[in-house]
Amino acid sequence: MSLAKEVELVRAALLYADEIEVVSPGAGLVASMADLADGDRYGLLTMLMSLEDGALARLPAETVSRLPQNWREILPAAMFAIEMGPDWVRRLPGGRQIDPAVLDQMAAFDGQFDGLLDMFREVADRLLEQSGGSELQPAIRAGVVTVSPLAINDAVQPGAMAANFVALLTELLENRRVRLLFDDSVAKLVRGLVDAGLATPHQMTVKHAGEAAVGSGFVTRLPAFTAAPVDELLDLRADLADPLARYRRGVSLMASKLAYRAYDEESAVEIEDLWRNEVDPALRDLREGFSEHGLVRELSRSLLLDLKTYASGLVGTGLWVAMDDLTSINGVIKAVGAAAPTAAVAAQGAASAAYRRHDARRQLSKHELFYLYEVENRLSAK
Repeated sequence: MSLAKEVELVRAALLYADEIEVVSPGAGLVASMADLADGDRYGLLTMLMSLEDGALARLPAETVSRLPQNWREILPAAMFAIEMGPDWVRRLPGGRQIDPAVLDQMAAFDGQFDGLLDMFREVADRLLEQSGGSELQPAIRAGVVTVSPLAINDAVQPGAMAANFVALLTELLENRRVRLLFDDSVAKLVRGLVDAGLATPHQMTVKHAGEAAVGSGFVTRLPAFTAAPVDELLDLRADLADPLARYRRGVSLMASKLAYRAYDEESAVEIEDLWRNEVDPALRDLREGFSEHGLVRELSRSLLLDLKTYASGLVGTGLWVAMDDLTSINGVIKAVGAAAPTAAVAAQGAASAAYRRHDARRQLSKHELFYLYEVENRLSAK
């Protein structure tokens, strides 16, 4: 089992959504197994009692083999005896008449069940790691990501699992408050349900799904995003709350231009066009703007020290300063010290440069796509 597609969608959604719920049969099965493994023996006992023989047969053979042949008959009494203890059971009215062999059998079952629980934990840990679901653990522990619950007895019966998933998906398509993200297989399923008249998406649901596809889709196109671990993405969410709000406003405007629905095949092409024609050029402009308003450049402007003049050596005192010397603050200060007539002029110019730089960068940071610029900038610096 692979949760690669679910993980990919969740990672992108981490940098766009407030809260994320994963609705996936595979993720539900893995999460159910993990919950059972992290729980106590009584949760596992209850789950086993709910399974029909056909469903039980789908569990790992080495797990089922640990159960005694008559486990269904003795399980209710065993649960009681395990909870209370054999000595307490004997003190019950009529307890002395219970065949000691039965109590011994219950005690033996208790020991067998400890081994069974350990086996479930091993299976769950292995399943979580091999599926890739462990990558989402930091976001789940942070309370940002939850997994839509699937009863384990349904999850091991493919027919019931599929029916539950389709019913839930149909319900979500009518929920105008959610913003749905689809992988290719679920998008195809949604198209089939809609075309067959089995689902009628709410108009607002379609609109919101388009915004989610655009907002998260742009994030996935950032070069530094692919290798970023989930815990770093969580940190960015907290640090960039204000830019994210402006980004969502911009995304809403761009998504309104989409001609296709988020689950249509053509939707991915439209989002790629938006990226190429609007987003990527805007990010290039932002990079250029921040570079143009670097401290070194602003110092040079404010002190009326032309970079070309430095490069040609035509400073009033005849001082030669190479272009490379002006790529650092130290280089500019050194040049200013040689060229400026007084320290007061240098101080005034430096103050003016700092103000102009701050003001220009503040204006650039209000751009609706500054969020993407800053996400890429910070992830690249890691």
